[in-house]
Amino acid sequence: MLEGFRGAGFWELCNLVRARGKAWTLAHLRAYDGLPGNANHGYRVGKLTETQPRGSQLGRRDKLIQEHEHDPYFSKGQNFDPSQCTECGVLFARGQFRWEEVPLDARGMECPACRRIKDRYEGGVVTIEGDFASEHREEILNLITNTERLEKNHRPLERVMAVDTTSALEVTTTYEHLARRIGDAIHRAYKGELRMDYPKGEKYVRIHWKRD
Repeated sequence: MLEGFRGAGFWELCNLVRARGKAWTLAHLRAYDGLPGNANHGYRVGKLTETQPRGSQLGRRDKLIQEHEHDPYFSKGQNFDPSQCTECGVLFARGQFRWEEVPLDARGMECPACRRIKDRYEGGVVTIEGDFASEHREEILNLITNTERLEKNHRPLERVMAVDTTSALEVTTTYEHLARRIGDAIHRAYKGELRMDYPKGEKYVRIHWKRD
């Protein structure tokens, strides 16, 4: 499987794989002597083709812009590039919101997520009900917190706006993606019944999860 690759450095190996158009997984590359066995070394290994590295960043930027295309709080030309949110510190640079070091020439602004939170204009709501939810409330709240942290690292505008624990747990989010992630995470961890409702013509989702 690895003929012609022995003796090459790891990144040389990756270049060779790209050039040959091979689709290798992390398990394949571990068979190569130069790759550390620990899966947490930070290598992002998927389908290594010639075209993937060139278009991946541009494709992700276009996707993020399309996701906010009908968002009243987001406009492609609205924010000076670069600029930093004076509320949460997120940076808008190179057409994307990102958690990065802020350049000296960045201007101040208020990001769409902070404006949504201020206006209480949610993009998703997750309702969590049932006896199981009552008995395992702290565990579920920790799962929600961890899910938000992971999602916000990738999508800085995805935030939990509020958590209402008055009766059933109700979580509101700035955008629909985080609400869906929370619903999926709870369902994967605890099973139960999960329902997702996307009102027609709206960038909004209602998630309902229940387990007795």
